Amino acid sequence: MTPRLPAAPAESRQRVLHRQISGELYDGVECRAVTLCELSQEVRAGRRFCVYEQATGTDCTYDVLGAVLNSATSRSVAALVCASLATAASQLSMR
Repeated sequence: MTPRLPAAPAESRQRVLHRQISGELYDGVECRAVTLCELSQEVRAGRRFCVYEQATGTDCTYDVLGAVLNSATSRSVAALVCASLATAASQLSMR
């Protein structure tokens, strides 16, 4: 019989998610869906996660991490564009 190793503290364990056939991410421990925005915040906080395809069990963590980064980048660019437009509009109104 193989001895069991003690469990790591909860904060150091990585979160395990499953990607449904629909593409939705699901946390089986918390029994709820997880958004890319939520994962983005967790990545910023230094937390780790791994994702497996529900149907096949294949690791798809890098695919999901790419989607998280793309989503975060898109939101950042959109925020910068909005801020630039607001600044330009205020400068035009001052003329």
